[in-house]
Amino acid sequence: MIDLFESWSGVGRVLLVGTLAYAGLVLVLRVTGKRTLSKMNAFDLVVTVALGSALASTMLSKSVPLAEGLVGMTLLVLLQFTVTWLSVRSDRVQELVKAQPTILLHRGAWQRAAMTRERVTEEEVLAALRSQGGQEGRRHHHGGDRDGRLPVGPGRLALGRRALQPGQYGPAERSGSGPVTRSRLQLFLSRILRALWFRPALYAAAALAVLLVAPDVARLLPDGLMKVIGLSGVYDLLNALASTLLTVAIFSLGILATSLRATAQGATPRVRPLLSEDRTARNAISTFIGGFVFAVVGIVILSTGYYSDAAKVLMFFVTCVLILALIVALVRWIGRLSRLGGVAESIDLAEEATRRALLDLAAGPVLGGTPTARPLSGGHAIGPGAPGFVQAVDVGELGVLAKELDVDLHLLARPGAFVGPGQPLLLTSRPLMAKDQERLRKPFVIGHQRTFEADPRFGLVVLSEIASRALSPAVNDPGTAIDVITTSTRLLSEWSTAAAQARPEVRCPRLSVRPITVEQLLEDAFRWIARDAAGTAEVQVWLLKCLRMLMAQDPDRFGPPVRALARETLARAEQAQGLPSELKELRALAGEVERA
Repeated sequence: MIDLFESWSGVGRVLLVGTLAYAGLVLVLRVTGKRTLSKMNAFDLVVTVALGSALASTMLSKSVPLAEGLVGMTLLVLLQFTVTWLSVRSDRVQELVKAQPTILLHRGAWQRAAMTRERVTEEEVLAALRSQGGQEGRRHHHGGDRDGRLPVGPGRLALGRRALQPGQYGPAERSGSGPVTRSRLQLFLSRILRALWFRPALYAAAALAVLLVAPDVARLLPDGLMKVIGLSGVYDLLNALASTLLTVAIFSLGILATSLRATAQGATPRVRPLLSEDRTARNAISTFIGGFVFAVVGIVILSTGYYSDAAKVLMFFVTCVLILALIVALVRWIGRLSRLGGVAESIDLAEEATRRALLDLAAGPVLGGTPTARPLSGGHAIGPGAPGFVQAVDVGELGVLAKELDVDLHLLARPGAFVGPGQPLLLTSRPLMAKDQERLRKPFVIGHQRTFEADPRFGLVVLSEIASRALSPAVNDPGTAIDVITTSTRLLSEWSTAAAQARPEVRCPRLSVRPITVEQLLEDAFRWIARDAAGTAEVQVWLLKCLRMLMAQDPDRFGPPVRALARETLARAEQAQGLPSELKELRALAGEVERA
């Protein structure tokens, strides 16, 4: 009989041993040098030999089940795909896993130390020169490629992906979308962890893992439990869960989709990403989907007779725990539905996201650089590769590059800035080569939309949008506008307190950054609300009272910009020609702000 499957422990062993063997073989081949493999690099050899060996063992060896052989070959392919994917996008990864080109002959002079290190003789270099059309009398600049070959040509040498002219050195310059930098990786991981699909996938994987290890854990159970607990009830419980949980999960996703549409229509579409990241919703949907996967796969395994009686007893206890978790998730989900998708919920979500960004701004107003009010005089601009919004900046990497290149930098594009032609990222104190400019672009993460993570002004703008929509003639809800003004006032008050207590650290002395001003924050938070509420006296009155409160808290910080905004608010109200009594109250409040 053909042995298609033996045990899950064997499959797990293949995954573990295969990964370690892959990494170990690549390490050995990298240490022994490029000439060990001739024209193949280490990863080509590992995949070629390992796949051939795995295929032969699966086909010919009776001791290797088909499932384990397929898992091993799939693992090799996935490992190779991961390494090549990272190598294409990151210079550091490529330098770590692949050998760099070595100069063997430069301007007619043999590089003896390099030849000894790479185990290459003069005859081999000259033979390679002759085989590729070169002439011994025209020896200029030759070397070994990444894979151990000796690529040569008259007057120049092709190294990696570009041609190096005589006198040029260094790794091949690569083009690719999304180089892997620390800021890009952190942003990517944070978004993955908050994505709606991540937690359901994690719960489903955990359910599968529990089912796979159940036979091994079941051996630890006492034998008496099998006599106390009936085994027929396990299948009935799983069948009931499988028939209901998928419907509940789909229904919950439908509710979430309806809430997202309601948020876009009632508040602003910019809040939808925050709503989709709601922890209660993700936990509930994840629990339902994970429970469904557990039930379906459990039914399949029980039908095959793979589980022993002890494993079935363990399945009973795990199913009981799952039912308890489902009850808790369902109760919390029902309580959450009463606020999901409302305007008040949207304001709360935007407030929390903006608070995190503002507190980060208070702790590092210039992102670890040195503050300056004006850019470098005579600076040289470095633009982005494509237009978009700056979503994150790895200031630490910029500081390292500034020191390495011996250049002063001025950051023009903070997170939230729109960059493109005429809107550069940086100014440098001296002109730089194209490859160095490309290195300075890599710490910037540029996308199609603004995000809340490192952009406090965006959060204030989103809150202002909610108020403006509430003040539109179609909605006519001044109460929501007042709630937004109160929220923004609370946020600016907390930011002012945190900024007064902060002691910012200068981590990049050669990078200058223009701080975000109080005028900019007040404009984002209140100016456009004052415009749209020019004819709504109650909103104007509340806005001036909140400005007076900020003025009383920190007159040194808020003084001139708050006075200017109060005068502008009064001017808009007067232009709207409100009632004399309303204008009198507004003038009195504006006067109090002016005298504070």
